[in-house]
Amino acid sequence: MWQRIRFFPGEVSKGKHRELRNTILRTYNQKGRPPQVALFSTPLLPSGEIYLYFSPAASKVFARLTHSYRLRPCEKPSLGEVKLVLGKPQDADNLLDNHLS
Repeated sequence: MWQRIRFFPGEVSKGKHRELRNTILRTYNQKGRPPQVALFSTPLLPSGEIYLYFSPAASKVFARLTHSYRLRPCEKPSLGEVKLVLGKPQDADNLLDNHLS
């Protein structure tokens, strides 16, 4: 299941999304960069918000790190609205292919 975290403008201005992203990156590297684990981000939206999207595998791998955040199930994002922040580019292409869930 895809999941996402919404960071509100005040959180974005304090760099909360970057703090979580950096913690996740360290964990990802420590775990040997597992396949199908990907994290995507929207750009800064006009509302001042940023969304981080977790692939199904990433949701599982990072469950302990994200339990205190407002992690919510969501639809798979489209490649046009997000960029890959963490993960292997080939996995990202496969994960965001419309034929896969």
